[in-house]
Formats: sequence, structure tokens, C-alpha cells
Amino acid sequence: MGFGVEVSRGVGAEGKRDVYLLGNSAGGVHVSTFLFEPRFLGQREAYLDGEKGLVLKGVIELAVPCHLRRRKRKGLRFLTRYYGNEKEVKERCVMACLEAIAKTGKSRKACRCAESISNFG
Repeated sequence: MGFGVEVSRGVGAEGKRDVYLLGNSAGGVHVSTFLFEPRFLGQREAYLDGEKGLVLKGVIELAVPCHLRRRKRKGLRFLTRYYGNEKEVKERCVMACLEAIAKTGKSRKACRCAESISNFG
């Protein structure tokens, strides 16, 4: 399951809410997709900068299946519903997103969200 949790201290000084994303198993795939898919970059940056009334402060992921390329046929049915066809499963799983980021040489910009969150504390 993936979901966001609002910090109990409520609204900060600037009227923005601190939010933490939690993802376990398939929910972790959702959170990872949000963190690493290029199509969500603008939204991630807006949440990091607090432009949408909230600030993404952290991510907790547990037991995330990152490498889906060798899934059995019965699991493939679910994955194709989420990602699209079998080719897209291989290209868009969490590990494929991370590999694509590494190949572009733009990992700093693409992973700004993950880096910022890992430095939060």
C-alpha cells in the first residue's frame, strides 16, 4: 500500500504541510514510480519547493519489488495492467527507471527529490 501521512504538528509557519510518503510492497512500487519516472519530475519539484501547499519531507519504502523483468507469467498479468504491455514492464519498473537515470548522466537533477529527502534530518 502507498499513501501519504501528514505530520501531526499540522501547518508550518508558511502555511505548508509536511508530508511523508509510505510504501510497502506494491505501494512501494507506486511511490518509487512517483520518485523516479521522468513524467512526474515537475510535480516532485513542486512538492519539494512547497508550491502546492505541502512539502514532501520523506519517503519510507519497505519490501519494494524493484526488478520485475523476470516475473512469472501469472504475475505478468498484474504488471501489464499497471505498466502497460510486457515491454513497458521491463522498461518502466523501478530498477529500469534507476538504470535510465544512471545512463543519462543527469542523475542529480532526476533524483533531486530522493537526494533532498535523504538529506532531510
